Amino acid sequence: MARSLQLMVIGLLALPAAAQAQTPADRDYCGRLGSIYEHYLGKSYGGPYDDYRRGPLSAQVAVTQCQGGNVTEAIAVLEDQLKRNGFSLPPRG
Repeated sequence: MARSLQLMVIGLLALPAAAQAQTPADRDYCGRLGSIYEHYLGKSYGGPYDDYRRGPLSAQVAVTQCQGGNVTEAIAVLEDQLKRNGFSLPPRG
């Protein structure tokens, strides 16, 4: 019984590391999602628009996470926001 408990604890401790595993393709995809989101739905400070469009805070954070390398959570948020607003997602990979 103690052995199975040890294995379960080790498995639970390994989950965050597995969730953080990211590939260059994931980072590229996240960047593309972030670009689409900023261009059409969110305020792009470097963009050509001089307006005050604002999306939800979670999406704004997700764009920042893409730029910072935390793409796993950011992809899910940005995909959701784009789908909710009628956008087709770009091909992944």
